[in-house]
Amino acid sequence: MRSIVVLVFLCLLPKCVLGQGSTSGAAEKVTDNAAKYAAESIVGERQDTVYRYAADGTGSKEITAVLRIQSEAAARQFAVLTIPFATA
Repeated sequence: MRSIVVLVFLCLLPKCVLGQGSTSGAAEKVTDNAAKYAAESIVGERQDTVYRYAADGTGSKEITAVLRIQSEAAARQFAVLTIPFATA
């Protein structure tokens, strides 16, 4: 069993090492986007919504947002978050 694990590790190692190529293209894209939105006070980078349903009929909704706050006024706006929810 141990020899199989070592063999799999050695087979996957070159792909992991070679897959870590240069990311200069991605870095250039980030700096271009940063320059494009430099005047904005809030920049939305990502928003994910995940719905989970259980076998007993209950469920939940999870919203995750990544915002870049670039000004003091935006920081004041998001200083206190009000999140509505329904009690059970």
